[in-house]
Amino acid sequence: MRSMELLENAQALVKRELVLTDNVLAQVRAEFQGTLRSLGDHVLSVSGKRLRPTILLLSARLRAQSHGMAPRVAAVVELIHTATLIHDDSIDEAQLRRGRSTVNVEWNHQVATMLGDTLYLRAFELLTELGEDQVTVLLARASHTMSRGELREFLFRDNLIEESTYLELIWSKTAAFMGACCHVGAILGRLDEAECQAIRQYGEKLGMAFQIVDDMLDYSANADRLGKETLTDLREGKMTLPLIAALQSSGRDGDFLKEQIQLLRSGELSGTEVAEFVGIHGGLHYARDRALSLTQDAKSCLSELPESESRSSLELIADYVVKRER
Repeated sequence: MRSMELLENAQALVKRELVLTDNVLAQVRAEFQGTLRSLGDHVLSVSGKRLRPTILLLSARLRAQSHGMAPRVAAVVELIHTATLIHDDSIDEAQLRRGRSTVNVEWNHQVATMLGDTLYLRAFELLTELGEDQVTVLLARASHTMSRGELREFLFRDNLIEESTYLELIWSKTAAFMGACCHVGAILGRLDEAECQAIRQYGEKLGMAFQIVDDMLDYSANADRLGKETLTDLREGKMTLPLIAALQSSGRDGDFLKEQIQLLRSGELSGTEVAEFVGIHGGLHYARDRALSLTQDAKSCLSELPESESRSSLELIADYVVKRER
């Protein structure tokens, strides 16, 4: 089964809730009036994969029908995720996101920063209106962890890092938030504490695998299919697992890395050559094995939960993550 079929099959169980989630996002989009309307349309009219809302909604119905508040909280996590993408694109000076120009290209970096902040704050305003303090605290902590992870990653740019540091970074900037999405869903679904922890661990393992695959796609995917530019990580001085593994296998050091970054930025070296280096020295193969192992660990976490259609759909999500092509 192709990756998007896996995702669509998993989302079928919460199709109605996803429609309600999109309705909330449409309401937020409609709040952008006058001179702000084009901004709201630009970032909220194109739907992403809705992965984070999906795992939250599936977690919320592991024992019964979904909590009525779940679609609204799912919209909140999608707003937070969208805000992080806008900020990331501005910092990285990215040109494309979800197949269209980024906010920083269509407007400028200042507008991108302020729009990202606006979406963050609107998300937490929606949360406080719900009156679920535990949910608000969990998502606030996860958002803080994510922001610190992005900051640490930026400070490591142009430097050779070890795999252990890379794993710490992707846990904080991706996995912690995905784990919180699952945990929040479980709270709304009235799961007990042990079950909440099991589904949170599933989300964190899933998030680790998701980020590793995302970093692999930067070297191996087609830009048109991916919906964003490829071969950008090294140009931005980011060390990701495929390159870390390839450098270790080849015996190259930090001086080699800095040289490659300078050549890429000057245009003397093409990204294709770097991608070939990563492939030849086993970087993609190593990263794929790590992602596969993490998705298996994620599925093992689900074994602690009662069998249900939601649990089966979460297993499909794990398969989708490791097989995805965009």
